[in-house]
This record gives sequence, C-alpha cells and structure tokens, in this order.
Amino acid sequence: MASEHSNPTTIANEVSHVTIFTKPTAAKLRRERPAPLPNAFAYRIDEVSRMGGPCRTQCYALAAAGKLKLVRVAGRTLVDGDSLRDLLRNGCK
Repeated sequence: MASEHSNPTTIANEVSHVTIFTKPTAAKLRRERPAPLPNAFAYRIDEVSRMGGPCRTQCYALAAAGKLKLVRVAGRTLVDGDSLRDLLRNGCK
C-alpha cells in the first residue's frame, strides 16, 4: 500500500510553509552597511565610492598625485576625512 507521502506534489505542499534561514554572505553584509558619517576622521575606500566620491582606482591615483591623503590603520588603508572634504569642496586643481 502506497503511503500518502509518495507523491512529490503532496510532500512539496506540506513543507511549503517552512522558512529556511541562511547566514548572510559577506557581500550582503557589505551592501547593508550603514552610510558613513559626513564628518568622520577617515573613511574606507569603498565608503568613499558609495558616498559619490572618487572610485577606488581614482583614490589611489589622487593619492599618488598628492591631492588625497591615505593613512594606514591596523593594516587597512583609509582616506583622511579632511583631505577628502577639501578635495570634494575645491575639486582636483
């Protein structure tokens, strides 16, 4: 005698109410990070890009040209907040 669960459609209908929770991926956590403060001491380079500033490559090019100050803190490269605000206020003259 066949059981009532032998039909795949029946099984799918019975478990359709189950919600599966998964651990968020690192990429999803990066997207959900709150916006940086406008008067922060320093910003991560990806934060600068998200705020509408120069992209990652441009940040390094501006730093090489001496127009943007980068600092290293605990092995992480950060953009100096005052330097970024001056750059955005005055442009790349």
